[in-house]
Amino acid sequence: MKIDLGVHVDGYIADTATTVSLKPEYEGMVFAVEQALKQVIRTIRPNVTTTQLGQTVKKTIERYGFKPIWNLTGHQLKRHLLHAGKSIPSVPKFSMSRIKEGEAFAVEPFLTLPSGAGQVRGIDEAYIFRYHKAKPTRSLGAKELLDWIQQECPYLPFSHRWLKDVLPPTELEPAFRELLANKSITAYPVLVEKKETVVAQAEHTLLVTERGCVVTTV
Repeated sequence: MKIDLGVHVDGYIADTATTVSLKPEYEGMVFAVEQALKQVIRTIRPNVTTTQLGQTVKKTIERYGFKPIWNLTGHQLKRHLLHAGKSIPSVPKFSMSRIKEGEAFAVEPFLTLPSGAGQVRGIDEAYIFRYHKAKPTRSLGAKELLDWIQQECPYLPFSHRWLKDVLPPTELEPAFRELLANKSITAYPVLVEKKETVVAQAEHTLLVTERGCVVTTV
């Protein structure tokens, strides 16, 4: 079971995650992904490339006999912006991108079993959404809902359940579907491993300093 949490103070974001093993045979996965995160924390500093960090993650994960997820990455954070440009992969993708002092990152290696594809795919299910762009609406309910989202969640993701008091239930669902259809809001689909093997994740938020980093999450 993966638990992934994000909070912000005045738009400054902290993102963290952990995996809880519910079966003894998966405890090694949890240990390995936590070790991969620790190695990135030890390695990250100004002028290190994101390719080097991806290599660090991959080598650590494979040392313990598991497979990294290549299409999930850590991400740079900026004020009000959860995914701010630079990515920190779990494999050494070639990039000239370098880490700079003062940057913040949510570093989150992912791994799966050796029998897995090492890749995730989206399914037709979503619980998290974000505001994209105001588009013309056909119904007053959709306009009212969009106005609320623009005011309360203009930058960061939100859950459908946060909207339950904005409109009556009979109006909320049609309005919500309209905003999805016209792409005023977009969905984050649920992700599963391509071969449906189990996945472990560990995550901390880091602030890059002159000689390394400060971990801002616990």
